[in-house]
Amino acid sequence: MTLARTGVDDFDRFLASSGLQAHLYEMDQLQARREHQLPVHRTGEDQDRRYAQHIYEPQWLSRSFVRTIPDFALLTVMIIVFFVGAYVSFLRYDVR
Repeated sequence: MTLARTGVDDFDRFLASSGLQAHLYEMDQLQARREHQLPVHRTGEDQDRRYAQHIYEPQWLSRSFVRTIPDFALLTVMIIVFFVGAYVSFLRYDVR
């Protein structure tokens, strides 16, 4: 999930990113207007003001890879330990 950038940490980064709260607030206001059938178009000073946009910058792949190094290291160590254990067990096995 870390390499694919779909984990819990990335979701927390998304929620903490700048502009998200303002964007969600404006979308809620827009939805409320639509539900009450109020005019959605903007007039006067509101026309010059743009809706808040949320731009999420995903984490670089190199940063995600650095975060996965401990997992790959542990996986490699466990593979080596279990392979050596199986190999030694095979060598000690008596066929008779």
